[in-house]
Amino acid sequence: MKTILLAAILSGTVFSVTAPGSPAVTFQADFDSDFAAKAGNTKIQGVHSAGAEAMKTGLKDGKKGKAALIGTGADKKADFHITFQNKTYLPTEKGSISFWVKSEDWTGNDKNFHIFFRANGKNSDLLIYKVAWAPQLGFLIGSTQKINGKNVWSSVMVSVKDWKPGQWHFVAAVWGDGKVQLYVDGQLKGSNPMQGSAWDPFLRFGIGGLRPAAWNTPTNYSLLDDFKIYDSMLSAGDVAAAFRQ
Repeated sequence: MKTILLAAILSGTVFSVTAPGSPAVTFQADFDSDFAAKAGNTKIQGVHSAGAEAMKTGLKDGKKGKAALIGTGADKKADFHITFQNKTYLPTEKGSISFWVKSEDWTGNDKNFHIFFRANGKNSDLLIYKVAWAPQLGFLIGSTQKINGKNVWSSVMVSVKDWKPGQWHFVAAVWGDGKVQLYVDGQLKGSNPMQGSAWDPFLRFGIGGLRPAAWNTPTNYSLLDDFKIYDSMLSAGDVAAAFRQ
């Protein structure tokens, strides 16, 4: 969130004021000590798929402090993801999601799915993932109801063909005002029209997905750090500033 520092010349006191119109962070997980998140001053406990075992193996060195290990591994015998119940953290009409991600054992041009985030409700779905059929990062949002037997989602796909294990990348997905956008490493890489927004509220969401082991390929392992949800659309300047932090 942007702040403006004001100095009171006579008293020498320095204080901060929130800049009007700045997107507010409604949910944040930094994973520095555990898998809990926070909304303002409230701590939010998620449910980790690996249970108590996750505290032993699910936190690794991150972009900033520690990061959460996510994925199923190449043999799909493990499953690392964290599920949270949505209250008012994740909006449907407009909002933004940002995070840092690093591949542990996959490349951007492989043939597997890699699931970074998913949310759903009775008639709503949101997914940020690396697709299996192309070297692309995808962001989709929309209704789970099919029209003429087909899903109708707003989506945007961008190239990640050069992603390699050990590299950190900053991802921001933005939706609202008639468009969906996907940023990578501080730059807008793709934008498409948004089709509707009158979906049911999201009921839950998962960092690392909701059912990653159910996908028809291994999702391998990734590290995810500094995850944030915003209540409105990040601008290009907001994303660039977050990338530089």
